[in-house]
Amino acid sequence: MNFLGLDVGDKRVGLALANDVARIPSPLDIVSPDELINSLDKIISDHNVQKIVVGLPKRLDGGDSEQTKKIRAFASLLSEQINLEICFADESMTSKDARDLMGRDKKYKNKKHYDDLSACYILEEYLRRVSS
Repeated sequence: MNFLGLDVGDKRVGLALANDVARIPSPLDIVSPDELINSLDKIISDHNVQKIVVGLPKRLDGGDSEQTKKIRAFASLLSEQINLEICFADESMTSKDARDLMGRDKKYKNKKHYDDLSACYILEEYLRRVSS
């Protein structure tokens, strides 16, 4: 099964891919939310995606924030467009982890945004949770 991971923000959406065999996410792209909606069918088809995993931000107490509500609404909009399961994964610390990786790994030295790397961490979290 192939997974598409999404790190959804107000301006950018990071995309990553993984499958349930190798279980190693890889960055795919960074697009605007509108670009994602307009190209989602093509992305799904091109990469044979069977499930979408969306990062869900939570407050420190585990409750929903305003951003959590925005992400859930965006996921609902996506589910109206496609006939695939959409799951959520905790995205706590994924942006920090992505920034840390960019600081350590020279191949990301000139990378401006880290949203696709954050999407990789979201997929890792999801795959770790479902394999336990």
